[in-house]
Amino acid sequence: MDLGDRRRNQRAVRIAQGMASRSGKSIPKLFDRRADVKAAYTFMSRKEATPERLQTPHRNHVRAALGQAGTFLLLEDSSEFIWSRHQETPGLGRTGDLRSPVRQGFTLHTTLAVKWQKPHQQSGQRLPVQVLGILDQEYYLRQPAPTASESDAERRQRENKESALWTRATERIGKGPDDQDVRWVRVCDRGADIEVFMRGVIAQGQGFVVRAAQNRRLLDPNARTRECIGHVFEAARAASPLGSYTIDLRGRKGQKARAAHVEVSVVRAYLWPTPMAGGQGKPRQEGIRVSIVRVAEKPSDDVKEPLEWMLLTDADIETFEEAHEVALQYQARWLVEEFHKGLKTGLGAERLQLEAGQRLKAMISMMSVVATRLLALREDSRERPNDPAQSAGLSAVELQVLSKVLKRQLKTVQDVILALGRLGGHMNRKSDGLPGWQALWEGMNMLQVYVEGYKLART
Repeated sequence: MDLGDRRRNQRAVRIAQGMASRSGKSIPKLFDRRADVKAAYTFMSRKEATPERLQTPHRNHVRAALGQAGTFLLLEDSSEFIWSRHQETPGLGRTGDLRSPVRQGFTLHTTLAVKWQKPHQQSGQRLPVQVLGILDQEYYLRQPAPTASESDAERRQRENKESALWTRATERIGKGPDDQDVRWVRVCDRGADIEVFMRGVIAQGQGFVVRAAQNRRLLDPNARTRECIGHVFEAARAASPLGSYTIDLRGRKGQKARAAHVEVSVVRAYLWPTPMAGGQGKPRQEGIRVSIVRVAEKPSDDVKEPLEWMLLTDADIETFEEAHEVALQYQARWLVEEFHKGLKTGLGAERLQLEAGQRLKAMISMMSVVATRLLALREDSRERPNDPAQSAGLSAVELQVLSKVLKRQLKTVQDVILALGRLGGHMNRKSDGLPGWQALWEGMNMLQVYVEGYKLART
């Protein structure tokens, strides 16, 4: 990275090393020397320590990987980071209830790049992917609470600023590779069901899989006059199923994890362009050609809220296998949600006690890069569980100490992640599944304590 001074570059590296070796710890606990703690606080306050510049080496590495042949998913999600304080913190905005004076923070919009492998057989589980890292991030401060006199135009302008997170990400990510052997696919939840966003993605030579939030009108592009011929939801529900499969659904707040038997159908259509799509003074654009992939569970007395996904994609989908792959790509989006969860619960981003928004953003930008380390390790344990332990991303000393502490041989990547989880309190029972974020972070912290003790003993 280039922060304008060699010493600042070195300081950034030392802070990142401290985060990697003492995951989830506050700045005072990252360093043994008080001078290093003070220097870290000073560094975070410098105008040069912007999130973009701090992540430049990491993002350059990700972009290089995205230029290789293959299909890459750009997983996007927005998440609120909240600090509840009695005093307002400079550089933070309101979160949650806009009228609450103590809930401050920002919305973090992340684009996480992963490499996609075409499924060889039908699957209901989220397929493992190769985590490349962070391609883009934006810290968004919400606007002040609306006043009683706010006009409709002012309200729309305020709401458009929040929805523009997706379109601004498209501008920063830029044009995809011209190579026909490389495909970038933006995978987003309902927040990205924005016509300007989809048009922008297509203009940049990228693909998209977006869960529909609006029951948009459809049109016949060959008709002489522009007429509505139906709507997204009704058209997809009327289509005959191409096939069915069983999908494993994650547990959510108030809902247990379960298996859902779903049917898959597809409709090819053109989305009706909104009057504003062409921009002021420009002719109205043509409709957006999409495939609507519906993944739906049949209603039953046993299920209160049957699953139904309406997925919009730029790809020409005709067969069940193609539609099934689109559904699996949408499932991969959960990984960026896990990334944000890891930042909060694992690295403790919301526990940071920094008195300025600039410091918080700088710290979290570096935490984000560190968070991809364990995220990649978790995915490797799913994608390549039987690969040698040396490819798990830990150093030779870390592997040696981990093996000695648990008194067991670590032969594979899965052995490593289970061992880290065991250090963090994961019981490794058959019913437990793989270790979660909290167990992995705690395990990594414990491992670093043992590694430091090992090094001291040798000296």
